Amino acid sequence: MKSNSQGFSALKFGGLVVLTLCGCGPGSSRPSAVNGVQQAWFEDNGPGIDGITKAWNVAGFDATVLGLFSTPLTILEPYLPGTRLRALTSSGVALPAQVVSSSALLAAPDLLGYRINVNVAGVWSPLCGKDARGVPILAVKLPGTWDHRAGVPGGGDHYADPQTFTLACEGSTLEKCAELYNPVLSLSVGAAHQACTRMLRADYCGDGTPHTNSGVVVDIHDRLGKQFSPASANWKNEAMWGEQGAGCVANLRVAALVHSCLSSLLNPSCMVPPVFTDPKMLLMTKVAPN
Repeated sequence: MKSNSQGFSALKFGGLVVLTLCGCGPGSSRPSAVNGVQQAWFEDNGPGIDGITKAWNVAGFDATVLGLFSTPLTILEPYLPGTRLRALTSSGVALPAQVVSSSALLAAPDLLGYRINVNVAGVWSPLCGKDARGVPILAVKLPGTWDHRAGVPGGGDHYADPQTFTLACEGSTLEKCAELYNPVLSLSVGAAHQACTRMLRADYCGDGTPHTNSGVVVDIHDRLGKQFSPASANWKNEAMWGEQGAGCVANLRVAALVHSCLSSLLNPSCMVPPVFTDPKMLLMTKVAPN
């Protein structure tokens, strides 16, 4: 198990996914996890779905990136140190950014992480901040952008815009889901990645609002071959998940939290039997007793 200074940690035993989460104060840095899935933590003054400081209002990055000899690079091509980027903000202001270095992620060697610096108000800073050891946190490239709003139609949606891409900080919702479902592999894996972003935050209503607390443990079954662990056989069924949120909910992850869409989703027979009958549903989850 590894954890950062904010207390985020995750473990994985065989197929069982264990999630833990601290109750950090505003302004805390991004979640981190190793060898497992990590719930994302959302603060009014903290990191958003991509782990980048929310105050910077970064909505994505300009996909027009020039490599050696000013040749355009695609999102699938690696960026060399010194590559210049443009961070696009929701206010329309572009922030200069630059690749410092790259390396495979320790938790997911098939993902290439980048150390990125961004210039905000004339000051260069690590895009993803630093970990407890003072080491800059890496970011991974993902196609398109996400709607960072919450509590509104479209919140949390993914936009497959070839003119933009996302840099997701290691440990953020988008990056952790990429460890499970790398969206560049295929359309079906990309759809599972989007469903994962809803599931990881318990975004039942599909409006970008997370509904989860510390210490929640879940297990995942998907259409791509991942099965529930035998260790979760007696856990409560939670929900079935698609790209737009939950399709049905058998039990809430955190019973004390009230969801505006609950009346249309709550169904004790959800996941009975635990098979995918709705083609829009891609994942299902079980919740450990709490």
